Amino acid sequence: MKRFEIITESDARVLPRGETVMLAKGGHVTPLAQDTLKERRITLVHEGRATADAAALVPTADLRTVAIASDHTGVTLRRTLVEFLRGRGLSVQDLGTDGPDPVDYPDVAASVADAVARREADGGIVIDGAGIGSAIAANKVKGIRAVMATTETIARYAASTTAATC
Repeated sequence: MKRFEIITESDARVLPRGETVMLAKGGHVTPLAQDTLKERRITLVHEGRATADAAALVPTADLRTVAIASDHTGVTLRRTLVEFLRGRGLSVQDLGTDGPDPVDYPDVAASVADAVARREADGGIVIDGAGIGSAIAANKVKGIRAVMATTETIARYAASTTAATC
């Protein structure tokens, strides 16, 4: 991706139609260049700023409290996430499993889904070996819509749901 400190009309004219270019932080685009970029359908990405598409993925709901639980396969990841979320100022209800002894993931998923359904938490995270089983189990709780989120993008799109699983 080409990076510019300043984009003039002559710069915009030589860029291929549909190109994506980056404007450096503190950079400038002349008014005529803005019109030319728009006409040529050139996407302008501002360095250090989220794109409009990425900004649209940000959840609209404020999450203040998150319920989180894992089966025995996700203890380390869950502990790391709890630390991370608390470091971001969120209240976290850690619903455990803390040992290596096997537990039933549907029970773990239900504990998080119940906390969200009772509005004790604004959202939930369930961590297990595969994820899809926990999503299915959580979706059996009235008022819950859970997904298996394997990427950040999927998690953001699913933010309007009330629980996500990993």
